[in-house]
Amino acid sequence: VKEHATVGAAIGHSGSPTPFCLSVKVGKETKFKLCFDTHAIQMEWLAALTDIIVKSSVESHNKLHDTSHVLNTSASGQPKTFLLDNYTIRASIMPTAKEELDNDHDVKGRSLDGIISNSEDLCEEESESYYQISEMGVYIAATIINTALIMTQASSSTPSRFWYVATFANLGLYCLLSQPEVQKKTKKSGLKRRSVRSSITNMTSPLKSLRASTPKKIPPKAIRKSISKPGFKPQAGSTCVKVDSADDAPTKNNHRFIGWKTADPVQVRSFGYLSHKKKMSSLGPLYDVVAVDFFECSSRIPDMSSRVILPSAEFESKTKKRWHAPDIFVVTLSLPTDTPSAFGRATNDGGCYTASMYYKMGEETRKILERITANDYDPASEKNAETSMVNAVKLFDEWCRRAPSDDKFFSRMKMIFRGDNFKEIGVPNWIRQYNGKPVLIKRPRETGFVYNHPELNAMEFEITLHPFPYLAKQAICYLKEKYFKQLILTVGFVIEGRSDEELPECTIGAAQLCHPDPALNIQDDDLFEGTSPKSHEDE
Repeated sequence: VKEHATVGAAIGHSGSPTPFCLSVKVGKETKFKLCFDTHAIQMEWLAALTDIIVKSSVESHNKLHDTSHVLNTSASGQPKTFLLDNYTIRASIMPTAKEELDNDHDVKGRSLDGIISNSEDLCEEESESYYQISEMGVYIAATIINTALIMTQASSSTPSRFWYVATFANLGLYCLLSQPEVQKKTKKSGLKRRSVRSSITNMTSPLKSLRASTPKKIPPKAIRKSISKPGFKPQAGSTCVKVDSADDAPTKNNHRFIGWKTADPVQVRSFGYLSHKKKMSSLGPLYDVVAVDFFECSSRIPDMSSRVILPSAEFESKTKKRWHAPDIFVVTLSLPTDTPSAFGRATNDGGCYTASMYYKMGEETRKILERITANDYDPASEKNAETSMVNAVKLFDEWCRRAPSDDKFFSRMKMIFRGDNFKEIGVPNWIRQYNGKPVLIKRPRETGFVYNHPELNAMEFEITLHPFPYLAKQAICYLKEKYFKQLILTVGFVIEGRSDEELPECTIGAAQLCHPDPALNIQDDDLFEGTSPKSHEDE
């Protein structure tokens, strides 16, 4: 309280080891994180901490204005000291937007006593009328109806007699029916108001913030992005630091960051794979990883390459470009953090970790592109193509040309996750059995997206795992909660070769994430507003 700390509640993807937590902040720095297993316990602690803050705030205000221990007012008649009664917080239904708006209108020009209820449910009695019939009445009604039906079948029944009977039957039914007015209580949507008793007559006091316990609304993602710091773009890679060893704990500007490093080769298809099914270590990446970002989001962020300052790309050769492969290739992953439901509807968005890897074309790749795109190039001149990167470079250049408009070619992008220390940290077998196996991104504009930026000489491929099956998302959430702090994870990307002319495969690029501890994650809003810690100085 003395440090003017604030308390905020978070649910779901807050970066804490449990789904529910309270963050105690002094200024913009988080001093403590209190973690809870259930929402109910979280709310009890939030109410208790709120009591302390409210009481301290009122007492501090009164000390400045009250010298006679009686209610003091200013010369204009406005009160200067306040009394705070006990109040309760109870679970209720969240208010609708209309009711919140009505509540806001009610506040203006009214006393605090008039707008805050005294620990009573916000409900109204609503009358609803309906007909009912007693059990005996049902038997009588059935007798009358059956008698009427029998008489209509009798030969002695005339049309006039039938109508007499029908009228009598209906009159009898009407008399048997009763119409009581039934009272029932219908709770209005609304939170329990806190009972704050005061002699003030308007809302100009410091207690205005106690008007209601409605949580602060978070605007939609599109709106929040539009209110980011005008003209600001973070430098690519400002949320992570390159390390020499996976066990390094990088610290820059007094902040601990997540580390990354160049990955060891992953297993890919070798030349002749279609006949012998043998794999080999990739000959080398076509692109070199130069920066990595890893941060937490409330929803996926499309087209990351347009939101950051991309790394520069300088090459030894100054040959004019004649190919489609970009100088900078960006791959962005959206890893869901919201626990999936086995029976609920699949979602295409939600809370996630965003991992963006920025790759620069390798010098050898550029030399191959210069050679194979020359006017006098003869494919027969290539020697030992089965043990070189030539076929893989040709395949990737063709993919860059066709993927934006050809869904079949688009679907040849493969992603490879490899946990480099799964066994050491005890990851269960049901996850380890998929370790290092490639996954085809086969659903354009659903699980994969291409963003081409010729003006930046850059291209981005975004992969979102939100639409993936339940088991895949459950594995990610399980790893996040249990193992991310210890995990060393390699992520690589390959265009699938389907003939000997496209083999051996080579990784486009691969990066190794080192111990992506959820507690170290930077939030997306802070990143794009320029308020987050930076792993390097702005350029």
